[in-house]
Parts: sequence; structure tokens; C-alpha cells
Amino acid sequence: DKLLGVDYTAPYSVFWTATETGRDYLHAQAEGTNEGTAVSGMYIVEVLTSEDYTNGAASSTSRSSPSSSNFSVASISSHSFSSSGQSLLVPQIALFTPEPGKASKTYLGDEAMLFAAVYDQDLRPWKNQNGSSPRIEYYINNQLITDLRSDTASGIKYWKPSALGNYGIKATAYLDDQTLTTSVGVISVVKPLPPSITLGVAQGAKLYAGSLASVVAKVVDPDKQTKEVKFFANGEQISLPDFAEPYEGGWIPTLPGSYKLEAELLDKSGNIVRSPVTTLAVEPATLPDFDGVRGVSNYGDAQLQGLKWTPLNHSDVLVSKIPNAGKISYNKL
Repeated sequence: DKLLGVDYTAPYSVFWTATETGRDYLHAQAEGTNEGTAVSGMYIVEVLTSEDYTNGAASSTSRSSPSSSNFSVASISSHSFSSSGQSLLVPQIALFTPEPGKASKTYLGDEAMLFAAVYDQDLRPWKNQNGSSPRIEYYINNQLITDLRSDTASGIKYWKPSALGNYGIKATAYLDDQTLTTSVGVISVVKPLPPSITLGVAQGAKLYAGSLASVVAKVVDPDKQTKEVKFFANGEQISLPDFAEPYEGGWIPTLPGSYKLEAELLDKSGNIVRSPVTTLAVEPATLPDFDGVRGVSNYGDAQLQGLKWTPLNHSDVLVSKIPNAGKISYNKL
């Protein structure tokens, strides 16, 4: 399968540019934050030349000339093999994924998608005489597989390979009076490239106690294996995990001092990758005196917190010298 794009906001859609004529098989997959997934049915698009399209060379199949097209999840779910009634044409079977003659790759530890269907020459789904769909079995290297995970709504099967290598996939459908078998598609099971992670914070950077700091991680992940990213200061987690780019966390250091920051990446296989440690200094916040009377910080006794002071006279313009918002209260004693 080739990823056409990702959308995080409803209505979900992507733009797809058809560069070659021929038949393409499209589907959508939704992934939830709790690791749940849902897959739509298959949507068939036949790409024609502009001349063929102008001359009306279109039938019941969705047609598109080679150009940029908007591909939305709503159209997939409502048009997937849409038809009614029994076909009187000759049945045929196709293996949509992995498609025979095209390279297909999956990563060790991931599930590979398998999907075949029986339809007539107008691409309407084939039904047996009792109205049932033909039973379809899948074979890997000519061995029948029975432990496939199934998605009932879409009819897609999922196979989780246990070893690296190339696997020949074919499907056999059992109709009322005949058996149909697809050509063989090949899935190459490979080991994904490990992701790497670094912190987007310069060594020796300075922060102020009590001020909010945004900590950003830079992730290089060509095979999209990142599951979540966490941030740590002196070994303690400082923010909630982040599940999508840009990976960042918010941190308010309460005490001045030297801190060692690092980011931790968890991939889909359960491996943990840590960033190089970045050391930065948290400076004391600067709080004012007012006519010789010392203020109190939001963190209790300011002297015990190690905060610095600067004198203010009554005639001075009262401006906070700390980077976050502050105020001075007047109280009659």
C-alpha cells in the first residue's frame, strides 16, 4: 500500500494526484489514540486519459483523468462496491492487496493487509444463489492461513508475519459451481529503520524559576515507527506524553539550579530510544523589595527558595523584573 496522506481534523480528506492510467484501489484507515483502528471498504478508481474521459468512456466504475483529485473518507464508505441485484456476467476475482506485480512492504511486528474480492465485469460484488458472498481463503507460500484477524465491516484480513523474508500471497474464492484463484502477490517483510531523537534545546540555555518553558524534541523516523515521546528533567518526567509531531512538552522549573533534560521515544515494537542529555541552567527569578519590605514568592519563603532581590523605592515605577506576570499588593498594617 502507498500512503496518500494523513488528516487529523474532520472532515477527513487528502489530495491525490493520479500520474498513470489504469485501475487503482483506494481505502482509508482510522487510528484512535487508544491504538484502535478501523478500515473502510475498497474503492475502485479507473484513471483514463483526458481524451477517453471526454469521449464518455465511463461505466459503473468511478473514473478520473490523471489530475489532482480530492479523496475523502466519506466517499469511500458510501461508494465501496455500491450495487444491487445479482449479476449475470462472468465472475472474476482480484487480489487488491498485495497487488500482483507491484512491490508491497510491511515491517516486522506490524500487520499486513490482505484483501481479495469477487465481482462481475461491471465491478459489482458477486453473490451466490442464496445471496451470500463467496467464501475466500488466503494462502501464504501455498499454505492455507487460518489465524488471520478480520475486519467484518470491510472484509479485510490482517496477517502478522513472524520472520523477515518475501512471502507469496494468493486468494481462492468458492462460488456455487466453481473455484477462482488469484495471481500471486508478494509481501516483503523487512526490519524498520530505527528512529532517532534529539532535544531542540541548546546546551547551556538559561531559564528562570517559575517561568513556563516549552521543550521540543526533533524526531527522525523514516518508517513512521514512533508511538509516543516523553520528556524528563534530572530523571523525572516533566509533562504528559506527546503522540504526534511536533513533539513538545511544557515545564515550569520551581527551583534554580542545573538540570539535565532528555527526551524518550517509544516505538511501535516497544523499543525505547533516548536523546542525548542537554544541560541547562535555571536562574533565580528576580523579585522586588518595596521601601525595604521584602516580598513573598508564590513558592513560599523566597529566601529558602534561593531567589534574588533588587531594591525598589516608593518613587520608582513598579515594573516586574521577572519574565512571567507579577504584581505588588499594598496593604495597610
